[in-house]
Amino acid sequence: MAPRPTRIALLLPLLVLLLVGGNGCAMLHAAATREAMYHPPPKPEDLPNQAVYFELLGNGLLYTVNYEVIIDGKVTARFGGMCYPGAQPTCPVAPLMIGYLLGYGVNKLELGLGGLWIYNQPMRGWTLGQTATVAWRFQPQEAGFMWKIGWTPIFAVGPAQDEAAPVWLGVASGYTW
Repeated sequence: MAPRPTRIALLLPLLVLLLVGGNGCAMLHAAATREAMYHPPPKPEDLPNQAVYFELLGNGLLYTVNYEVIIDGKVTARFGGMCYPGAQPTCPVAPLMIGYLLGYGVNKLELGLGGLWIYNQPMRGWTLGQTATVAWRFQPQEAGFMWKIGWTPIFAVGPAQDEAAPVWLGVASGYTW
């Protein structure tokens, strides 16, 4: 029969973990404080707050040219446009979206909801659809090249609101300042 460990033997690893862990946490805290002191994160007013980009597929069906305003580095308001001349021209298609950027640094998760305005030439009227965005976004902390890729489902479009594209992807690239 194996000997039973005493209470001290059971508490000894916990005591060592607390002593070493306390110093380890203090060292990590000091390093983070030093990093924040010498390299502070940019203020929201110093971050780029406008973007112009081209989106392939995505919220505007085939493509869109978009203008976006970023408020406090987190909230986005976007307007885009597309014209598809064909046998039955669909012109214009305009996504209007509100979004939110999660994350710090240059990599962000973009979540957005909005409407997709489509002018139907044969019916001579506007149709409003619903669309969303869940995307990974590279957003520099200074002016420069930005891009994103993500899931951009279109929930309801068409005259009867019965057309949808729940499995729809988009990729975009452009410039932010």
